[in-house]
Amino acid sequence: MRRAPLILVAAALVLAACGEPAVGTVVGKSYDDPDRVMHMQRTCSGSGTSKVCSSYPVFSTDPAHYELKIRLDSDHDKTKTVRVDPGTYERTTVGSHYAEDAS
Repeated sequence: MRRAPLILVAAALVLAACGEPAVGTVVGKSYDDPDRVMHMQRTCSGSGTSKVCSSYPVFSTDPAHYELKIRLDSDHDKTKTVRVDPGTYERTTVGSHYAEDAS
């Protein structure tokens, strides 16, 4: 039972670290094209023996993703990947310093 408090403290530290803004050196950039996704939607009407069902395609778009991989100033052995807007992605070069907005 002594381990339970230690596990809770460790979990709290991990969760707290997740919310810290990324501040460090840009070590990589990645771009993921937008994807068009299709899935089938099924609808039914009526009931009993007069129930009729049909399926039709529904399309959605997964938008483009722009990401920067940051080597953290607080721990040079760790990196954090952050999603950024297209303008920030274009302006930021590998090797430059990046500070994620805390808001």
